[in-house]
Amino acid sequence: MVNKKGPNRISRENVQRKIVVQANVAGRDLRGVVDEMSERIESNIKFEAGYYVEFGGQFESEQEATRIIIMLSLVSFAIIFLILFLQFGNITYASIILINLPLALIGGVWSVFMTDRIISVASLVGFITLFGIATRNGI
Repeated sequence: MVNKKGPNRISRENVQRKIVVQANVAGRDLRGVVDEMSERIESNIKFEAGYYVEFGGQFESEQEATRIIIMLSLVSFAIIFLILFLQFGNITYASIILINLPLALIGGVWSVFMTDRIISVASLVGFITLFGIATRNGI
């Protein structure tokens, strides 16, 4: 009699079999852990055709939130430029104000570097706020 241990059910998602491996991350940033896991899986495990690894959960949510924030930041930047152009009636003045925005990043990047060195969704929201304040001060 052979005693084999394994899952007691077969899970499926999108008409494909799946197995879920769960882990909690503490003391490190989630993206760094996923990057390290991806690197180790790629270098140590060779999958047969049709098998692959997909990271989900909080990491998937963070990726989606980061993508949305970047997209909205670009739209906000364009709207701010349009408002400045409409206010001053001159592309040069609007450009001068927006050219100073990278200088405002110096303090934000320095703060991230001096604290936990993790750029999270919260820090991205902080950078957007910083851009707004720097624009207001430039006016």
